[in-house]
Order: sequence, then structure tokens, then C-alpha cells
Amino acid sequence: MVYKYDFLIIGAGVAGMSYALKVARAKPGSKICMICKTSLDEANTSFAQGGVASVTNLAVDNFEKHIEDTMIAGDYISDRQAVEQVVRMAPEQIKELVQWGVNFDRKDDGEFDLHREGGHSEFRILHHADDTGAEIQRGLMEAVRACADIDVKEHHFAVEIITQHHLGVRVTRRSPNIRCYGAYVLAPSGSPQGGGKAAVHPPLGGIEGGRVDTYLSKVTVLCTGGCGAVYLTTSNPVIATGDGIAMAYRAKATVADMEFVQFHPTVLHNPKETHPAYLITEAMRGYGGILKLPNGETFMEKYDERLSLAPRDIVARAIDKEMKIHGLDHVCLDVTHKPADETRHHFPNIYQKCLSIGIDITTDYIPVRPAAHYMCGGIKVDLNGQSSIEGLYALGECSCTGLHGGNRLASNSLIEAVVYAETAARHSVEHVDLYDWNDRVPEWNDEGTMTNEEKVLITQSVKEVNQIMANYVGIVRSDLRLHRAWDRLDMLYEETERLFKRVRATRDICELRNMINVAYLITRWALERKECRGLHFTTDYPLHAYDKPEEPSAAQKTDEELYQEALQLMASNRGKGNEPKVGIFWYNPAKQELFGVVSHKHSDYAKPNAKGGLITSSEMHEDVWKKEFRKQKYHGDGSGPFKGEYQWKPRGRVFYSPSEDQYRIAVGQWIDEHPEAEALIMEEFDLPRDKTVLWKQVHWDLGQTWND
Repeated sequence: MVYKYDFLIIGAGVAGMSYALKVARAKPGSKICMICKTSLDEANTSFAQGGVASVTNLAVDNFEKHIEDTMIAGDYISDRQAVEQVVRMAPEQIKELVQWGVNFDRKDDGEFDLHREGGHSEFRILHHADDTGAEIQRGLMEAVRACADIDVKEHHFAVEIITQHHLGVRVTRRSPNIRCYGAYVLAPSGSPQGGGKAAVHPPLGGIEGGRVDTYLSKVTVLCTGGCGAVYLTTSNPVIATGDGIAMAYRAKATVADMEFVQFHPTVLHNPKETHPAYLITEAMRGYGGILKLPNGETFMEKYDERLSLAPRDIVARAIDKEMKIHGLDHVCLDVTHKPADETRHHFPNIYQKCLSIGIDITTDYIPVRPAAHYMCGGIKVDLNGQSSIEGLYALGECSCTGLHGGNRLASNSLIEAVVYAETAARHSVEHVDLYDWNDRVPEWNDEGTMTNEEKVLITQSVKEVNQIMANYVGIVRSDLRLHRAWDRLDMLYEETERLFKRVRATRDICELRNMINVAYLITRWALERKECRGLHFTTDYPLHAYDKPEEPSAAQKTDEELYQEALQLMASNRGKGNEPKVGIFWYNPAKQELFGVVSHKHSDYAKPNAKGGLITSSEMHEDVWKKEFRKQKYHGDGSGPFKGEYQWKPRGRVFYSPSEDQYRIAVGQWIDEHPEAEALIMEEFDLPRDKTVLWKQVHWDLGQTWND
């Protein structure tokens, strides 16, 4: 079946429903479809307990404070434009949520009853008891179901984003003008032909699955939530398998900041509940809860002066360390010193949940431990929520707006989703009439595929992904663990792709593919970051960017020192088979120029007649070196890039493999962003063309090799 919509929304949390309502209001009569993986009330939003951050009490709070709190929490990686947009637009979006029927707690005088959470300098968290997400979901669901222009397809599952690739065009990450035409969507078994308002179907899953329909759209919006289910323990529901990020990545969209996985420091320790583990909101620590060991001893004073109110990454690492030091499977949160009636009033659901497993939080410690909670990275979008693929937007947790940077400030995510729903709605409504449906898109072809009778293969692979991510890509990382995860995930990827090609599409195998894709991206980005920053903590690079000893500046070094530094940088890195590096260069995207050193004289392996292009080592002593290399203000720390007016950023390296008698010009992933550099590189290097390969998919930037 083929369906046509003006706006196709994949995902039904706060981001998806807010966007749908805004578009329906701005462009009445539009055909809007919302694809919902399960039921409308089971989105990740409904599991958010804490609240929504917004400046509302101007007597003590202001935008500048909220902006600065967000920048500090994000370890100054956050995009300040994104931060300012969210913070300044937040109050108006709060008013709109209230207009849609969302109820936030208020004091007797009618003012909002504001909470304060870790990392916030003021009380600015709006909440509804301890189930704010569920209340927002309820209010938005009622508004969506009352809107005649929105078709809700529950228990439908998006399989792939449709681009030129499905028209037979070769699409790569450096292809210009990639366009999204909609999505292939898996309908549940026995679903009726044709669409319907708020269509409700039996759950997906089972061995047989259903048919894959073609949904053509002028604008497609991914609002698929997070990816916590790739980990062994998570506060996310089991449906949080990173579907949107994985689909966008396979469609060649740009992703960013995938190493920054936020682990919530306090989920209820209950081995019977891991997907989701029950969240003990951060508001409980803001309320006065104190982290302690089971013996009653406090420990946060050893890690941060803010004690239990320190940002989540610091608290999560502290708990992780204490658990390892003492051989514990949990620590405790103590609110027994607070008035019992007040505790029950503020946290009624947490009180009842703990009571159901024999814990009275007014008299007993709450057993807690960290769990995967929030993905700060995702599909890279601009201030309008638009991805690098034309016609494709991403909102909510699956997107990377730049707001969160290296670490999300508590309760910033719900308001981010609503703000970006607003900017995306404005932008897409302005542009939707410029597009039309592409009727050349073929329907999904599953001819020749078989029914999968070996479901155990999928369930076992899911368990393996969970174990790999928990053990090797968790709160504390190392290159050894990350490389081991990389190898295991690569094997799972190959096995799963072979299985996917021989069986019919089901939700189970599609989710597994997505989990493996997202796990790979988290691991890859973690390997690329050679420092401790934000949520990424590695034992191999323990210094934070701000803690690294200052290198002498280029201006403080002699020409000879800089020249020797470049040669040492060339000689210090070898390929997998110990192949020597015989060159290093940088590329200037703005000026489309190459600059660097290529020398074969110092290499015993290089052929005598091999001639280096660009600036050779002998020329580096001449005026070119003195005037140009210094002019670019070479950073001198062995990693580049040049600092200064020309911004020489991407780096490449040249290796010679004696076993293959072949030169490899290793450029890595950055060539995808700068395809124009490929011809320039091949032209500038005067090496034997029949023995020279431009190696684009190298992993030297991950593992310091060119043929991993």
C-alpha cells in the first residue's frame, strides 16, 4: 500500500505530538500522519519524572542564569545559539503546554511550585508531582486525538527512510542534495488496508510481522526518542532502541556527539526491572535526599563540593566508583530525615512503587544505582530542527541540537523538544508547498525472503549488544574496552545484515539492526574523543581539556623546533603492519588548499624513486616553511589542527606498505564532508598512480592504523 501525507511524523512523544499540533494549527487541512511504535501513551516522555526547566520566577531568576547553568553542565561544548534559543523561548512554550491541558503543580497563591535539580542555580523546574512526563503525555494525547487533521497509526514501525538510494541512485555521505521522500513502515499483522484516524491495531512482533507499506511525504520528522535499550540497565522503556538515529545514519544523515550518553545516577535497584528500571527522580536529591553507602556513610564530599546536588555525570561516576571499591550492587538515597507527610505528598508514585517491594522511603534507605538514561547526541540539526537531508527534520532525544553539549542539564530535554517543535513547525510549514510526492518510489520488495523461524538468534544478539555496551562502553571507558566492543559489534553487524536479507522484516530484527547501528556510533565517537569531557570519561586520557599542560605556542618555538616536530609526528605513527608513515598534511576547507610535509627520505621501506608532493622535507627549511607554516600558527601538540585565520582542520597521513608495495593516502571520515578535497589530494601527490590508494574508510583516526 502507498499512502501520501503532507507531514509524516515518526514517533509520538512530546516532540512528535507538539509538532503535529503546531502544524495542524498553522496549516489547517494538512494531511498529517503520526507513526507510533506501540500505543500513544507508551512514549519515552511518559517515563520522565522530574519536570520542565524554564525561567518563570523573574524575581530571583533570569535567562542569563539558565544559559550559564546549561553551558556549565554541557562542559562548554554546547552550541550557545541553541542554548539561547531554548532558554528564551521556553516561557512561551510553557504557556502553550498549559493551553493544551497540561497541569503543573502550583502553590496556594497560584504561582508555579518550582523545584530545583542538580546543576541549576535557581528553583526553575515546573512539575506535576513526580510524574511530569506522564502528565504532559496525557495532555498532548487528548489534544492530538481531538484534532481531525492528525492520523495516528499505533503499532506501526518505521523500517527505513526513503531517499534517492531507493530510486537506484548511489548515495554516500558526501553526496550533495540528499532528499527524503518518506518512509517504509511495517504494519501489524492483520491490519486493514487503508489508513484511519487514530487507528489502533494489535501489537507488532511475533514471528510473522506484517506488510511493509510506503508512506510518501513532503516533510518527514523523526521524533523516535532515545536509545537506552542498547544498555543492560536503563530508565528508558524497552522500545527505546535508537530507531530514528539508526535510520537517519543509514540514509547518510550527519550525526554528532554520540559518545555523550547520560547515565542517570539513581534508578531503583531491582533486578527484576531493567527495561525500564524505575527512575528515582533527581528532584528527590533537590528535595534534600542524601547519597549514602548502605552502612549510612556519606561519600559525595570526596567528589564534589555540591555533594548530592552535583551534576549527573559526576554523581554517576562517584556511585560507580564506590560500588566497585566496596563490591556493592547499589548505594542508597536517604530522605528519612524529611517530614514523612511532605515526602509522600511530593513523591506519591515513588513512595507507592518502593512500598510495593517492601521499602518505606520515609523510614528506609532507597537502594539506587546508575542506569543509561539519555542520549545527548543524535541526528545533527540546525536551529530549525532540519537535518543534513533535505525534507528530513529531527526533534527530541533522537536529535542533536547542540543544547546539551557534553552533558544534559536536568529537565532541559522536555522543553527542548517543545521549542524545536515550534521552530521546525514554522520552517516546514513555510517550505512544504515547495515539495511534492515522489511517485517513482518503489514499494517495499520482500520477494524471495523467508519467514524467520529462529527468533532465538535475534534475542541472543540483543542480549550480546546489552552486555557489550554495559561492560565496555559504560560510565568509565578505555581504549582497550572500546576496541573490544568495536570488534564484537562488527561481528554482530555482519550476522544481522545477513539474516535481515534472508527473512521478512519484523519489528524484532529491525530493532536489532538499529541497536547495533547506534551501539557502533556510540563506540566510534567514544574512540575518537581523546580526552575526558562531559559524560565521556576514559582512563587512557584522564586529563580534561582544561587540565592539559600548556604547550609552548608556535610563536615561542624556533623554525627548526617546529620542523622537527612535524617530522616526529610523521614518524610516530605506523600502520597495522608496522608500515611507516611517510607524510602528513592538512586541508583548508575555506580556501580548498593542502599544506604539510611529505618525505620519503627517512623511510627505509619507501622506494628510492618515490617523489613526495606538496611541500617536501628539504623545502621545509626554506622560506615556505618560515612564512607559511608559521603563519598558520601550527598548534604544535601533535594533533593539529592549525589555529588561525585559515583554519586548517582535517588531517591526512601517507603510509607505505612494503608487503603490498602500495601507498595509502589515509584521509578518514572527514573526506565525506569535503568531497572536493579528493581530486586535489590525488593531483598534488606525485606518487605512482598504479600503486596509490586514497583510503577513505580508514580507522587510523580511531585506532591509529590505516587498515583496521
